Amino acid sequence: MFGLVSYRAAETPPLRVIDGVRFRAVYVPEGASLCAGFAARAAAAALRRDGVSLALFPSDYPFAAPFARRGIVPPPLSPLYRAAAPALVRRYLALCGVDPRAATVAFAAARVTPELRRCVLALCREIRYIALYVPDGGDALARSLWREFGAAARSGAPDAIPRPDLTVVFDDTPVPGEALRLDEALAVTFDSPHPNATLALLHRAGALDADSLNVKTLTRKPV
Repeated sequence: MFGLVSYRAAETPPLRVIDGVRFRAVYVPEGASLCAGFAARAAAAALRRDGVSLALFPSDYPFAAPFARRGIVPPPLSPLYRAAAPALVRRYLALCGVDPRAATVAFAAARVTPELRRCVLALCREIRYIALYVPDGGDALARSLWREFGAAARSGAPDAIPRPDLTVVFDDTPVPGEALRLDEALAVTFDSPHPNATLALLHRAGALDADSLNVKTLTRKPV
């Protein structure tokens, strides 16, 4: 079960349901007072007793540290971004004014993962050329794309392939030039009433199909 840290309100049910997913809810006072700090420690202990390790927090919540000390942290966003990679690639190309039908898009990772394969399969009939900077499995995937879809795909090192219009990086693989890295430094706004952390947990629970997400804004935070 996931956790939900909320500011105190008139009603404080111990269980909340968001889009069919149950959350163990705890309630804390607003502000950074001594009382709020004590409440945070008690709330963290309650979540830990119920086996919670991932939780949603109010934005700019000042007492995340007591939760982190008990192993309770916000969900990572990169799995959501990797699952939504086809939509992110389409949005990035549109922002750059690049026609996918004339574009070369490279995909980089240490190995072919399910998310990378799914993204490439979703885009291979929209993009003119596909480059794979994937040492483990890239050659086989390129052959499969050509055999099954007639896609112009090539596998190799970055210096052996003409410079792409966009490089999509699924892990910490180093690549030259600008790249769309699907990591925590990516700032994405989806067309959804839920913040990204909530979407990440809904996706993790199997209650959200990342293909249903539309990208509103896409930028990269300074690192």
